Amino acid sequence: MFSSLPTCLGQFPIQCDEFVYHVYMPIKMADASMVRVPPHLSCFWPLVEQVMFFGGHADKYMYLTVKKMHISNGQWSNRSGWHLDGFGSADNNFIWSDCLPTEFVHGDFSLSDGHDESMLQMTLQAEGREITTYPAHSLLALDPNNVHRVAVCEDDCVRTFCKISLSDSQYNLRGNAHNYLFDYDWPMVERKCNRNHPVGSAT
Repeated sequence: MFSSLPTCLGQFPIQCDEFVYHVYMPIKMADASMVRVPPHLSCFWPLVEQVMFFGGHADKYMYLTVKKMHISNGQWSNRSGWHLDGFGSADNNFIWSDCLPTEFVHGDFSLSDGHDESMLQMTLQAEGREITTYPAHSLLALDPNNVHRVAVCEDDCVRTFCKISLSDSQYNLRGNAHNYLFDYDWPMVERKCNRNHPVGSAT
């Protein structure tokens, strides 16, 4: 595969005034056009609007992830290591942060279909390659071919991160945020520790 760089959709200087930790909250259902963002997350509406303007969401579920949290020196703001969002799927993701920019590499990668094996292969093959980052407050459109990782925090900070995910699938892992602006009741399955994939299987 060829790892491409994401598309930058511009800078959005959003201010979130409270600590938040919401993972994969549905804000649009696949069979409807209505997008519903809870009031306490309305500051991220400009990002949602830009994603809708970018397109590709009409028949998709749309999910909102928001994390505003303290990051200590030497820690990662998310799971560490080179990886692909939407590994093995056709999902698309849009990410934004106000500091600690996501790091990207591009070029040819030879990867297996296994998640754990592919992450090790990405780590080995990314060694020594040029790392690309984008300015704070950039909204980046990712596809499943963008090899990237979170940066290590070098000074204590408070980081705000937002991700908007488009998918054909119901993200059904326990711990995902529930949006009470919709009436739905999906069967939820346990999240596995070894893979942070949003779609789980009951078997």
